[in-house]
Amino acid sequence: MEHPELSIIIPIYNEAENIPELSRRLEHVLKEMNTSYEILAVSDGSTDQSMHELAKISRRNPAWR
Repeated sequence: MEHPELSIIIPIYNEAENIPELSRRLEHVLKEMNTSYEILAVSDGSTDQSMHELAKISRRNPAWR
């Protein structure tokens, strides 16, 4: 995806338990919009497993960065 029509930026700080649900809901809405997109998750220094959760999601959906 070279030039997405929509960029979503999400700050992440110790949200490991919420990231899977965020991903599920956000991807559902974006699919309904039928547009190209990227999701940029920005770590704000999380000390939990947030980065691990984000890595799992980005392997499944490369629009997550």
